[in-house]
Amino acid sequence: LGGWTATRDTSSPNASRFDWDRRAGNTPSWYTGPERAHEGEFYLYLETSYPNTSDKIAYVESRDFEEAVSWVTFHYHMYGDQMGTLAVEAFDGSTWKQVWTISGQRHANHSSAWTRKQVN
Repeated sequence: LGGWTATRDTSSPNASRFDWDRRAGNTPSWYTGPERAHEGEFYLYLETSYPNTSDKIAYVESRDFEEAVSWVTFHYHMYGDQMGTLAVEAFDGSTWKQVWTISGQRHANHSSAWTRKQVN
């Protein structure tokens, strides 16, 4: 994952992993998106329909940020009836702080353009 690591769901002590999937092409679920990566061949994907429920949390993290870097840029695609919440959190050495969040369906269909986001 290019320096990023999928980490265990911490929403409950006995939680099973709710893993990100590296995909190419369409998603495996009908009426969801995207139909392809923003650029290149692959993208990270979460299946948000049954048996995955809205109370599950999946994390991907990187410890490779330089101290001088105060932002992260990424593209997201949120199309489907059961979209949850996408959030960016920052760790200051002692606590995690949510710095950006978005919830629900944000794209009109599976072929909609990805949305670019820079979080400072």
